[in-house]
Amino acid sequence: MPRTSGPGPENNGGTDAAGEHTGAARRGFFRIAAGTAALTGLTATALTVQVGTAAAEPAATRKPGKRRGIPTESISVQMYTLREAAAADLEGTLAGLADIGYTKIETAGFYGRSAAEFKSLLDKHGLKATSGHHGIPQPFDADAWATQLKDANTLGYTYINVPSGPNGSTEKHWRDFAADLTTAGRQAAKAGLKFGYHNHHYEFARLADADKRAYDVLIERTDPRYVHFELDLFWSWRGAQDPTPLITDNRNHRFPQFHVKDMNLDGQFEDVGLGLIDFRPTFAAALPAKRVEFIVEHDSAGADALDHVRRSFEHLSALEY
Repeated sequence: MPRTSGPGPENNGGTDAAGEHTGAARRGFFRIAAGTAALTGLTATALTVQVGTAAAEPAATRKPGKRRGIPTESISVQMYTLREAAAADLEGTLAGLADIGYTKIETAGFYGRSAAEFKSLLDKHGLKATSGHHGIPQPFDADAWATQLKDANTLGYTYINVPSGPNGSTEKHWRDFAADLTTAGRQAAKAGLKFGYHNHHYEFARLADADKRAYDVLIERTDPRYVHFELDLFWSWRGAQDPTPLITDNRNHRFPQFHVKDMNLDGQFEDVGLGLIDFRPTFAAALPAKRVEFIVEHDSAGADALDHVRRSFEHLSALEY
């Protein structure tokens, strides 16, 4: 299900003074190409994932000390999930997150507040914005990017992430974008921030002029010293890419953040633990849990978002892998 246009982490454009996105909406070519590729193989993929979940090793046969869990302090939530609830009652939404047990969030705009005002509200409710979605200026503008980095430091981010890529289907489009990512990441590093890229499904479609995918170009052409990958596990599966070999085939320190959201039988969003995806192999292939951010997201949670993110938090907190 494509996200809506307008402010939100899916749009890669300029920002206003409060850091909110004002860029164009989703990318048609890749949405169609990757969506078709994913849907044609989705039933088989989903059933494979479902079997993996259903075939969990019985507790009685587990070997002591062989299972790991996720510390609750490593669990965050992407505020795009809560956009309707937060727009109606920001303070109540933040209080609800704290009541569930969340201590971290990832921003998707500041709801008309300045970065300082938004941080003050987070502090009031015992929350910390450790990460945020910000589109890099296109064409790249170092001064405009510096303004967003300043907001990121005001909030106290560890990570600042680009939510999506360019509107282009050729290798050159993505090579040029990869160069901009490295430039932006180098500037972020000088500001004391870690810089990453968040995927959707369209990066896993074959390019129009090369026997490779956009994601391959990003991995090959970005400097690992300055660019990491915030791997969205739902969109990876939706693009017919098992995320586990993606991690093991590359330097796994490039994947310090996951967007964790589940998939239902229709290939749409589901609360973590209630869908088809077996997250355990991916988590087992990643860095130790205390070095990873597990960011809950549900793109279509609507007004009941707090109930959705509560269920996801409870599942992740109890998950062993």
